[in-house]
Amino acid sequence: MGLLRLTDVRLDGLAYIVSAVWLSVMNFRRPLAFSPDSGTYLQWSDGLLARNFDVLAYLQSNDFVVAPYFYVLHVVLISALRRSFADGWTLVFHILNVLWVQVLLWAYWQSAKRLGLHRIAIALGFVLFTCSADLLIWPHYMLTDSLYMALVALGIWAA
Repeated sequence: MGLLRLTDVRLDGLAYIVSAVWLSVMNFRRPLAFSPDSGTYLQWSDGLLARNFDVLAYLQSNDFVVAPYFYVLHVVLISALRRSFADGWTLVFHILNVLWVQVLLWAYWQSAKRLGLHRIAIALGFVLFTCSADLLIWPHYMLTDSLYMALVALGIWAA
């Protein structure tokens, strides 16, 4: 009675766990990588830190081509991590990026169940996630992609 039988395991739940573990392992196999965009985020973070987290002053001083408020959440996050974790901030950022992937998977699962999709269809969706270049590549870069994918998925789930 206390043992979990294979017939008690839902296919979608199993696929969720396998996808979450697979994507975590694949993204933690490599250290956090920096791209040209990462340097821009670090410069913006320097500006925010120099202004003691005064976001309005930071926004007024930033003259990037794209409106800086699109990136404010990311810059605040990087600045807070840099201030809180000193040299270890990149590891924490990497962990958070992989956590955002987990949030994305969870939001997909909850949305699919809410829509009444069959558990086999949900499980197939997880299989596609495990093959996704976006989820296998971008979470180990210091970019906004993972955070914003998670926010979009949460938004869809909430809607």
